[in-house]
Amino acid sequence: MKTLTTLLALLVLPLWADYALTVQNGGETLFQHPVSVELTAEQLAFAQSGAVLTEGAAEVPYALDTTGDAPQLCWTLVGETAPGAQRT
Repeated sequence: MKTLTTLLALLVLPLWADYALTVQNGGETLFQHPVSVELTAEQLAFAQSGAVLTEGAAEVPYALDTTGDAPQLCWTLVGETAPGAQRT
């Protein structure tokens, strides 16, 4: 299965100046690849307040999954991600 290694620095949301997120691709080129990261209670509360997720200047639609043991922020990396590439 194709996977991304998630390096949780903080979340990249323009309204979340204190959060940034970096994901790193594995060994294959991926296109339109879904990713998710575990959120802290503070990050979940902020996301539920209507925060906006962006990559560069583009707004990125996301979903919150609170059905498991830990809440997850889920979205799709738009376009192509080269092998080993990091996206923030």
